[in-house]
Amino acid sequence: MINSFRTNIGTRSRCRAVRKHIAKALVGQTVDLLVDAHTIVHGVVTGVLNEAGASKLVVDGTGYDLNQILTAMPASLALCDNEATRTAPNPCLYHTGRDQQLQPQH
Repeated sequence: MINSFRTNIGTRSRCRAVRKHIAKALVGQTVDLLVDAHTIVHGVVTGVLNEAGASKLVVDGTGYDLNQILTAMPASLALCDNEATRTAPNPCLYHTGRDQQLQPQH
């Protein structure tokens, strides 16, 4: 029984460490987060909070759980979604919608 208890504590500790590492790796990334059934928040992860042993992503000053992540991408790629950036010279790729392939920015 005691060995099982120690194993569970060790497993939880390792899971927390992995979640913390993932959260730190997301700093600077653009994310979409599911807040509730009708709300999605889009923003850049600016930091990580530790709340009661759980890592939370900070987006626009609010902490979100890792379970709320819908999508994550480098902020530089997220800029390519903006139509205005397609006219400026940069190395972004974007979806043309016609041939279903990514095309280099011209």
